[in-house]
Amino acid sequence: MGRKSPRTTSRTYKGVGHILDFARLYPEQRVKMTGYTFDDFPIEWSQYPAVEYLGYLPYSEVVATMRRARALLYLSYSEGFGLPMIEAQTLGVPVIVNPRNVMVKELLAPGSYVSAGNVASPTSIKAAIQVATRDRASIVERGFENAKRFDEERQLARLVDGMERAHERLRRGGWDA
Repeated sequence: MGRKSPRTTSRTYKGVGHILDFARLYPEQRVKMTGYTFDDFPIEWSQYPAVEYLGYLPYSEVVATMRRARALLYLSYSEGFGLPMIEAQTLGVPVIVNPRNVMVKELLAPGSYVSAGNVASPTSIKAAIQVATRDRASIVERGFENAKRFDEERQLARLVDGMERAHERLRRGGWDA
């Protein structure tokens, strides 16, 4: 299987595309991005000088990178079971989320995160970063409280149930529903 066409746009990758759109509009906001190999994610990174693409990292490096972050932008629509949000909270990092990610309601207590609102709007993402920066202490405190209540076995069962419900809605209504 060869490389995908370079004409594939960032919007194909929804949550990541939103971050790339944000980085293009607000280049003064530095973003570090991990995951996805080039073959899986054919982006011309030179078009996004505000984004430092790190590729796949060993877990210990992901944790170290997250620990140093001003905030975790978790604009995913579904992947990761939402666990990176809990990991960020245990590290004292404010979490900015896509409110359409079903795992937000399953895992996060109100006040323990910032909603990016319309994640397709770079201005909404910028506003969420400003809120996370301004209210950092209270968000981190509530995030620690939220992470403490996390019970992996119980939550995993709830996560699977939540994802099944979300995927059933997507199958019925289409992926853009």
